Amino acid sequence: GAGGPGARHPPPPAHPPPHRRWALGFRRRLGGAAMAITSEELNYLVFRYLQESGFQHTAFCFCSESGVAKTRISSDDVPPGALVSFLQKGLQYLELEANLNDDKDDPEADFSLLSAHDLITKDMEQLKMAVRERRERAEKDKAREEAKRKAGEA
Repeated sequence: GAGGPGARHPPPPAHPPPHRRWALGFRRRLGGAAMAITSEELNYLVFRYLQESGFQHTAFCFCSESGVAKTRISSDDVPPGALVSFLQKGLQYLELEANLNDDKDDPEADFSLLSAHDLITKDMEQLKMAVRERRERAEKDKAREEAKRKAGEA
């Protein structure tokens, strides 16, 4: 059969797919350090976003003014939707950071989901404060529910 003993499997690709090569380039260039992005790379991502969103005239003007046409980045190396994907991952990172528990007494505190609007418009201290306030409200609500339950049992 197709998957039986002696079946031949194609060899693994010699190189990662183009969009992975681009991401790996970041790591190689930085020696595994924290991720950074150049102006050239960011401009290319914005240009691609404009094209993919149907803003052809704006993309043309941006390409001309930013010098994206002279970039060394190949369109085959960047997956569709890359800018939006990176932004979403960045927002998720902010949400995780805001939920990091400074209080070592409660390592299992509930994770608090934050809105994209909050993540974009508030600084980290404001986000952490919002998470603390939500946790405190949840604890009060839980205590109220427990008191009601106990009162109903009596």
